[in-house]
Amino acid sequence: MNQETAPSGLATSHPETGHWLENLSGIYPAGEIAIMQQALAFSLPYYENRYLPDGEPVLAHVLGVAQVLAAQRVDCDTLVAGLLHAVFRQRSVRPLCVW
Repeated sequence: MNQETAPSGLATSHPETGHWLENLSGIYPAGEIAIMQQALAFSLPYYENRYLPDGEPVLAHVLGVAQVLAAQRVDCDTLVAGLLHAVFRQRSVRPLCVW
């Protein structure tokens, strides 16, 4: 991966998310990967040490959803929605608007 497409920051320092972001460089441009990185950096505090009712870590679930979306080559906004979909299940997070 060249320096131009290499993401950096909190999300890339996490062992699970850093590798996942690196794998996107062949699919998405650097600017879109940076947006995905921001979504992950925002969501990590809500996902770490949290588990679904079946025992699966929330972070693993979210990365799995995003991996499926990336394999389908969805647009950046859809992939970011996949990354953030479990944040609003946290009681402390409220959406800015309700449709």
